[in-house]
Amino acid sequence: MIHTVSRTLKIVGALIAVLLVFQMHVFSQMKKLSKKVNNLTPHMKTMDLLGSSGLLSSNLQLPPILGHIPYADETGIILSTHRVNVPFIETPYNASLIEQDDHYLLFFRYDTPLVNGKDVPFHTHIGSIRLDPFFHPMDAQASVIQTQSAFSEDARVFKANGDYFLAYNDIVPEEKKYRGIRIAHLDMQTHSVRYITPLSRRMNKIEKNWMPFEHKDKGIHLVYSIHPHQILQLPRPDVNDVIPITLSQTEDLSSYFAWETVWGQMRGGTPPRLVDGEYLSFFHSAFRDERGFVWYVMGAYTFEAEAPFRITKMSPHPILYRGAYEAPIRNTANPRVRTLYPVSFVAETRFGKEVIQLSCGENDSCVKILTIDKDSLLKSLKPVL
Repeated sequence: MIHTVSRTLKIVGALIAVLLVFQMHVFSQMKKLSKKVNNLTPHMKTMDLLGSSGLLSSNLQLPPILGHIPYADETGIILSTHRVNVPFIETPYNASLIEQDDHYLLFFRYDTPLVNGKDVPFHTHIGSIRLDPFFHPMDAQASVIQTQSAFSEDARVFKANGDYFLAYNDIVPEEKKYRGIRIAHLDMQTHSVRYITPLSRRMNKIEKNWMPFEHKDKGIHLVYSIHPHQILQLPRPDVNDVIPITLSQTEDLSSYFAWETVWGQMRGGTPPRLVDGEYLSFFHSAFRDERGFVWYVMGAYTFEAEAPFRITKMSPHPILYRGAYEAPIRNTANPRVRTLYPVSFVAETRFGKEVIQLSCGENDSCVKILTIDKDSLLKSLKPVL
């Protein structure tokens, strides 16, 4: 009996010793994890703790200021929405769409987190892939656009004088806290760039969201700002030679003030394209709600096809749809920011109806393409002049 008790006590003691060692190991690992988490940016800390599945945005209700706005898919403006998946890229977003022959080309942003990155928590890249008419990938994997930088963001693809270009923003090498615009000439056979031209007006530390477009007689132009409507001319895309041209300063500004007072300053979005004799473009703005969440919303506007390029119509309120903002927050996206970010569009006829295929980013976590009824959209815009 005594031997049995002694043997039992030895077994119990051994188990306790094993548990103590295991507990010390767990504590050590938790300490290491905590140290790693503290090295990340605040929103990346939250994502690490949430796990790889991300935060479901459907848990967050629209702020009251957006609650009264009719959904565009219920009023006949948006006909359908499509989420684009890119093979081997977990979180593509802010994608730009353009037509080529019988298919589309998609240029998208994707981020790679840096676990030990302090000043630079992640790198940003531009990828491309072909899509079929139903927005399914045609390639086994995407191509990477070699921009000679790990900080290239939010590319907008456009065509001018028969050539294809990418306009995107990147850090200024001399001062990494500054960002400027780059124009890259695309080789459509290899999806590589032939040259990259830095553009700068030296107006702001951060230059983003310039909207390039082709003028039939005068080559590449860029919308620098919407309020006021400032247009720049780029005589040669291979030379940093940005020339401001006639500014459109004569509008009735009440439409501007009505939008910007409620939903924030209007900023650039899609490259303008001629639709029914005028340029059409989609823009974005942002505001902060009472809970501290930031909401990016989008609208549309039109302007004259010739200088001084006066704005003619614009959205009376943000363009929303059922399921907007519901993409799970993933990768490097900020959990306290909800985004609808228009990047480019294609105007075409499909099944006998004139439509606009608008590519946009949602919550910095996915690519969506909205099929829009062109006539319904244009009728929804309100005159500015």
